[in-house]
Order: sequence, then C-alpha cells, then structure tokens
Amino acid sequence: MSKHLKLKIVTPERLILEEDVDQVTFPSTEGKLTILPDHIPLIAGLASGDVVAVTNGEHMPYAVAGGFVEIKKVENGQTTVAVLADFAEHVSELSDTV
Repeated sequence: MSKHLKLKIVTPERLILEEDVDQVTFPSTEGKLTILPDHIPLIAGLASGDVVAVTNGEHMPYAVAGGFVEIKKVENGQTTVAVLADFAEHVSELSDTV
C-alpha cells in the first residue's frame, strides 16, 4: 500500500478540497515547495500562485493567494497538509474576464 498525504485547502468562506494525494506543490514566501508523505512538520507563509496536487499522475491545480500552509503528522502516522488561503479556486473555475 502506497502512502498518501491528506490535503485540505480552506478559505474563510469554504472548504475547497479535502482529498488523499500523492504529493502537493505550493508557492511559499520562501520559494516553491513540494511535499511528499512523511515530510517533517512545517509551517510556511503562502504566496500567490498555484497549489498543484498530484494523484495517480493526474495534476489538480488550484489558484491561491495569501495565507499559510501547515504540514504535520496525525495519530495514525499520515502526513496532513492544510492550506489556509485568503483565496483559493480550481483553475478551471476562474473567469477570463476582468
């Protein structure tokens, strides 16, 4: 059985995503970070850009702006990644109009 991350993307308005993923890449204030299962605990500032979750080779991109990311292990040993964003939306839901 392969290990997964539990990814949650949350804004003040709603839960955007809660899913098991293979890896997640996000824009931190210190640069782009990729998180894999068994990553060490970490809290980082979230920069504007794309959070990209990968599951079974499929990329799921979410546009984000502002906030924080917390990586921790829960009691069962699973690594959780909580993206607490000021704004987040699946890129397919973004409008091209300004």
